[in-house]
Amino acid sequence: MGLLPARCAHHRFRRALGRNQLDPHSRRTRVRCALTDQPTAARYRISPLLVGLSILNGTNAGGFSPIAVYFTIIDGVLAQSGITVDPIPVFLLTFACGLVLNIVAFFLLGGRALLAEGRGDDAETEAVGTPELWTARQILTIVLFAGILGLGLLAGIDVGFLALSAAGVLALVFPSDLKEGMERIGRAVVLLIGGIVAYITVLQNAGVVDSLAGSVSGIGVPLAAGLLMLYVAGAVSAFASTNAMFGALVPLAAPLLTGGDLPVLGFVVALSVAASSSDASPFSTGGALVVTNTEEAKRTRTFKGLMAWGMSMVAVTPVLV
Repeated sequence: MGLLPARCAHHRFRRALGRNQLDPHSRRTRVRCALTDQPTAARYRISPLLVGLSILNGTNAGGFSPIAVYFTIIDGVLAQSGITVDPIPVFLLTFACGLVLNIVAFFLLGGRALLAEGRGDDAETEAVGTPELWTARQILTIVLFAGILGLGLLAGIDVGFLALSAAGVLALVFPSDLKEGMERIGRAVVLLIGGIVAYITVLQNAGVVDSLAGSVSGIGVPLAAGLLMLYVAGAVSAFASTNAMFGALVPLAAPLLTGGDLPVLGFVVALSVAASSSDASPFSTGGALVVTNTEEAKRTRTFKGLMAWGMSMVAVTPVLV
């Protein structure tokens, strides 16, 4: 089951490069395949931390398009306060920030060496082979993925319940894969992240986050209040729901925006980048997925790398944006 994404990525690159493709086992091709998913990164020996951050920064870069969930939440909350913001500049500016962050991550995590290796490869070519046929296991996995998306989005059924149900179906149909699948579950990571998320949820339900944000909004200096809100957004987003954070902080910033103390577009972009950049934390959903899909031998190192990156985003991003 775990080979499906890697096989899909492998064939995507073989078809995309055409008849004059590079050797699929060359270092240059490894760089291209590594930007697709973690299994392919492991196969072509690219740093899982670099691949994970590339995926997370890429999803965040497109997360504030006019039809994306993040922007819809922000726009809806602002509209309740009578504030409007142009979606196109928000999208373009947040996309640019995500691109810059990914370029920084690329060169910090060995990108220069990868480019040098790519330039040193021989331009070997080979004809495109006949793609391997998908197995019944892979077809069923795709069907279950589609079912999770459809039922989760259209019927509103809990995605976690659907995922567990799909896993149960696969285990029943292909029991030989059950043992290997269970061994690949990062139980220590699951327990750690589950405990942190439960703790943050208790704090949110107790009103601690709202109280902290309210105290920040009461500061008399608008720029200082806005900066502290960005720090609160990054810290909360690193450990809890980014969507919930937008719903809590944006209304508190509304008085500063309506009074002209802060520019609407600038603050929305800064808040979006500060909150989404810290999603690389291993305690967030995206970071946790990166960790759990990393090879066992590299999991601890990837966890520490994501933690360092996520915490650095919490500290640095509010000042830079």
